[in-house]
Amino acid sequence: MPEPFKEEIANEILERVCAGETVRHICKGRLADHLQATDFYAWLRDPKAKVGEGKARQSLASAYAQAVQDRALMWQDMAIEAIQELKVTDHRWGQIQLKQAQDNANLLLRMAKETRDSTKAATGAAGDQVHVTIRMFGAPEPEEPALEGELE
Repeated sequence: MPEPFKEEIANEILERVCAGETVRHICKGRLADHLQATDFYAWLRDPKAKVGEGKARQSLASAYAQAVQDRALMWQDMAIEAIQELKVTDHRWGQIQLKQAQDNANLLLRMAKETRDSTKAATGAAGDQVHVTIRMFGAPEPEEPALEGELE
């Protein structure tokens, strides 16, 4: 039997999801004594679980879908930051750093797509599309795009 719905804990989870964390990670941390991830997922299916105040009050499932979209944008920003932090001093080392940035950005985009897909059914909302191409300035054009990700 899942834990009874607690709006205060649900709001904390939503805030942390918006900041880039996953429900599983959140529930393994400070909230481990209070809530399992499976309890939170059960709350998402409960039509009585609501968050917000006044006219902004909405179902937890809708608020979570929005938080996941915000997290996807956060991950997109993190991918861009990883690229911008490259300090290329040596061409070979720069290629290694570029490959690592590509891998990190690709992972972040896949995670964003996966979490959006998992919440799309709950809200029926269509996602945004994000395309990222990473290239080293002055390098020859790649035969295929360095990285393309699409969030549906």
